[in-house]
Amino acid sequence: MTAVLYATYKRLFLLNTYRSCIWFQTSGETGADLMAETKDYLEKADENGNINISEDVIASIAAIAASEVEGIAALTSTSVDIAEFLGKKSTSKGVKIQGTDIDIYISVKYGYVIPTVAKQVQDGVSAAIEAMAGLTVNSVNVHVTGIVIEKESKKQ
Repeated sequence: MTAVLYATYKRLFLLNTYRSCIWFQTSGETGADLMAETKDYLEKADENGNINISEDVIASIAAIAASEVEGIAALTSTSVDIAEFLGKKSTSKGVKIQGTDIDIYISVKYGYVIPTVAKQVQDGVSAAIEAMAGLTVNSVNVHVTGIVIEKESKKQ
């Protein structure tokens, strides 16, 4: 059994070939403390208080909106994600959030006009986030990482 040991600040976790992740806490922090420390939230002020929306939620909305655009073959990832390595599906694959700036990485189906598809992704993502989260998006940057040629089905 091979194992890789990672150390990040005060925490250690063991990743083994059985694709399980065991967390060891080296201080008295609770799970809620860890979650609050590692998640980023976008804040929307309301007359009754603040509404905090996780960047993961915004990324999921953006990924779903982008995947609904005709001509999109897939959302692509530019880096290796530990969750993907463990076999977990991510609803925000191919999306990076930095405040109200959104980067989306896509593959386009062969035969579609790339600038047209990219513009539809920008419009769709911006509209979906504004409608669902009530946040104004500063920019939607579309990165086309590939072209996918679909195989024709064999007719008999």
